[in-house]
Amino acid sequence: MTAQRLSLSGGGLWGVFRFAAVLFLVLRVAPETGPFYHVNLVWIGAPSLLYVALFFMSALDPNTLPSHLPLLRLGAALHVVSDVAVVVTRSFQTLDERAGAAEATFRLVYLIGAGILVVDLLIGAALLAYRDGDRS
Repeated sequence: MTAQRLSLSGGGLWGVFRFAAVLFLVLRVAPETGPFYHVNLVWIGAPSLLYVALFFMSALDPNTLPSHLPLLRLGAALHVVSDVAVVVTRSFQTLDERAGAAEATFRLVYLIGAGILVVDLLIGAALLAYRDGDRS
């Protein structure tokens, strides 16, 4: 497997993991509504599954990457914007965490959210740095 196919497959696997992690974070506060809960819906509504499919389709047939690249870049940008909104508003906090009763749990959940943002930024940077002549 070439390095390009491996990195594209990795992007697809990250998308699957990201979708599951975001779904977990959204469902853990689903019974409780807060002022920024709607931001979670935007976060999970990002085009995660289309993004995953484009990565895997590009890995299976690298000749399609140039046509998928604009959509992959757009997906990365949407992920980063929604990640920033969620991390800044801390919309994944439960009511207990907002009241300060569950500080240790909140730190872990915040780290998960911030970690998702960091990986999405790295993937977005790699997609922006890719040039059509790059073949590995």
